[in-house]
Amino acid sequence: MRAPRRTRCVSFVSCGGFADHAKITFLHGTKLDPVPPVGTGKYTRGVDVERVGDLDEKQLTGWLHQARRFPGLGAGRK
Repeated sequence: MRAPRRTRCVSFVSCGGFADHAKITFLHGTKLDPVPPVGTGKYTRGVDVERVGDLDEKQLTGWLHQARRFPGLGAGRK
């Protein structure tokens, strides 16, 4: 029997749901091209989505692919 494989979760994106919108925030959002419009900190940027129809899936997918290249929360921890 093999030992369970250990995995490490590294977070580079944060999502939050609110009564009137959802917030998608990238930890290194200022490094993305184009930079997401909503600034929530020195390096973080994201988008606020009020309706599903407002979501640009192609752009969001592009940001996700870019964002996974940068270290996230938990990176470097052992």
